[in-house]
Order: sequence, then C-alpha cells, then structure tokens
Amino acid sequence: MLEDHSIPDARSYRGHEGIADWWRALEHNWADLEVNPERFIHDRGDVAALLRVSGRGRASGVPVEGEFGALLKVRNGLVVKLEIYAGWDAVLKAWELHQREADAAA
Repeated sequence: MLEDHSIPDARSYRGHEGIADWWRALEHNWADLEVNPERFIHDRGDVAALLRVSGRGRASGVPVEGEFGALLKVRNGLVVKLEIYAGWDAVLKAWELHQREADAAA
C-alpha cells in the first residue's frame, strides 16, 4: 500500500497494480525523474528515508528539485507499506508515532 501525505487529497494505492498505476502517473507527468536517498534510520522492520527528487515537468520542461520523506514498513524482506511525507521533519514525526505504537503493542 502507498499513501501520499505530502499533497492534499492524494489517493492510496494498493497492491502491485496500484503501485504500477502510481509509477505510470509519475512517468506521465515527469521527465528525467531521479530519486536519490540521502538519509536513513531503521528499526524493527520500519525504515524512514529522506529522498532527494529531481526531474522536469513533462509538459512544461521546467526543472524541479525537492526533498520528500518516506516511511516504509518491511516484512519478510518485502515493502508492505510506503508512506510519503513532505520532508524529513514530517517523516520523523510519523516514525516516532509508529515506534510508540509498536512499543505499546509489544
């Protein structure tokens, strides 16, 4: 499952086909898209990552660069959930909440 918390009213994507739909939408709107990881923290199968993203608008040709945070839930070596946030601070807040929930469930 993919949930995008970085933009208002973003939809969730579920399963392999959902992720494929999400990727096709990215490719439709962006050219020369690059995603480069810059920072990671991990614990108990959860990973928080800071990602530097660059590309150009496919229709406009305008170059764009920015940072996004990603929170990944990994089980048995597979990503079962990916949440996208608007930057490192936002993903860290989500990370801390997930860690507290995991502690409470243990």
